[in-house]
Amino acid sequence: DMSFSGKVQSEFKVAHVKNFCQWGCGKVLASDEIEDHESEDCPKAIVPCPNGCSSQDIWRSKLGEHLASQCDKREVKCKFCQTKLLSEEMGAHHANACPFRNISCLMCGEEMQERHHHDHNEHHCPFRVERCI
Repeated sequence: DMSFSGKVQSEFKVAHVKNFCQWGCGKVLASDEIEDHESEDCPKAIVPCPNGCSSQDIWRSKLGEHLASQCDKREVKCKFCQTKLLSEEMGAHHANACPFRNISCLMCGEEMQERHHHDHNEHHCPFRVERCI
């Protein structure tokens, strides 16, 4: 049976055993500090993307950079029409949905921005269908 002072000394020794951070940042901390460091503070800890993208190897210290410029699930604005969408959707938006994308009239071949297509078809296309009065 251990005395009270023996228990206190034993717990004190365990709390002050030095541990190397598992993530390799070089920190050596007491047992009672290492868990918080590894789970909350370590810049080299591997953390998941809060946007849920497929990146699996993000260091905590690089998470801000990832979210700002690399994450496929980050919200971005189309540089042409200012529509907000996910970065991973931008290619399809530029190809199929952006009103500022260039298209060709199927009747006369003239190139224009998609947003002008209806007006072109109704009023300017030399091959438009004219209604008889």
